[in-house]
Amino acid sequence: MTGSGTSHDFVGRHALVIGGSAGLGLASAKKLAAGGARLTVVSRSVTPEGLSAEGLPRERTLALQADTVKVDAGQLVQQARSAFGPIDTLILSGGGPKPGTFVSLNDEDWTAAYELLLLAPVRIIRAALPDMQDANFGRIVAVLSSGVKQPLPNLILSNALRAGALGMLQSLAREVAPQGVTVNGVVPGRIDTDRVRDLDARAAVRENRTPEEVRERSQATIPLGRYGRSDEFASAVAYLASRDASYVTGSLLEVDGGLINTLT
Repeated sequence: MTGSGTSHDFVGRHALVIGGSAGLGLASAKKLAAGGARLTVVSRSVTPEGLSAEGLPRERTLALQADTVKVDAGQLVQQARSAFGPIDTLILSGGGPKPGTFVSLNDEDWTAAYELLLLAPVRIIRAALPDMQDANFGRIVAVLSSGVKQPLPNLILSNALRAGALGMLQSLAREVAPQGVTVNGVVPGRIDTDRVRDLDARAAVRENRTPEEVRERSQATIPLGRYGRSDEFASAVAYLASRDASYVTGSLLEVDGGLINTLT
């Protein structure tokens, strides 16, 4: 299936989508909306008009403009709860930290990456989790990076901090499983998003190539021979958020066209 449609039923569900105004987060929000979910979409730049233009139903969508590093997570969750009731689904997406190598980054860069990739998700989960525990049902799905499987060049902040986030998520999965809450991660390969295009452009500058040449070289390393589409990635998120994934927790689902070449 292509586009924003989904075969999963999310009628009566309330999903909090962090980083849901663009890229993989927006694609995931569209999938859940197509299944009937009520959505609270959070990002620094989200607007009701923007989400409506993307096809999200106004009557089932709340846009909350916030920086998750700075916002009071408890107040954020309460706003969502006041609009659509208890939260049973949490999608953690959003942009990554600045690119760079070990020697090019300072303490402020490391601190900012820690707050963005680890501390902010911890705060959001802590605020949303009680609704799921009270209902004895919940889904937490985090968009990670292929760097948790294979470190990516020039992305040391993402490689290090997302690995820490993965450890937190897998530990949490074991802790909350008795309450009917599942916690999983989704690992994108080369999905055709603004961030991937930006990374290709940066690589082109470093290597004195064109972005098209960088993309062609990257695609040649992918067994399926192309970059993925955002809606293909979102289908994996929708599955893990659905009731069909009731026996899946503490797992990583790779959506990469066969790119990641590891045994674990």
